[in-house]
Amino acid sequence: MPSTGGAIILDLSGMKNIIHIDRKNRVAMFEPGVTFSELASAAGQKGLRLNMPLLPRQSKSVVGSLLEREPVMMPKYHWDISDPLALH
Repeated sequence: MPSTGGAIILDLSGMKNIIHIDRKNRVAMFEPGVTFSELASAAGQKGLRLNMPLLPRQSKSVVGSLLEREPVMMPKYHWDISDPLALH
């Protein structure tokens, strides 16, 4: 339960559509309920791999991980839209 007044919790785990994976630009568009295992499988079919955090739980949402800013396994290739200093 939310501990802050007026807060709500939404369960987006049912939103599991992977909309598009672009091999050329190495980007993916997907809904918030997609887990790392689902996205890794779809990316693998396109010949890509994910820059993942260390051992995410099976039900962990990729979007949830990004919002929580979990560190990833290959920080050299990590790009964060909220960090303009990382742009080359």
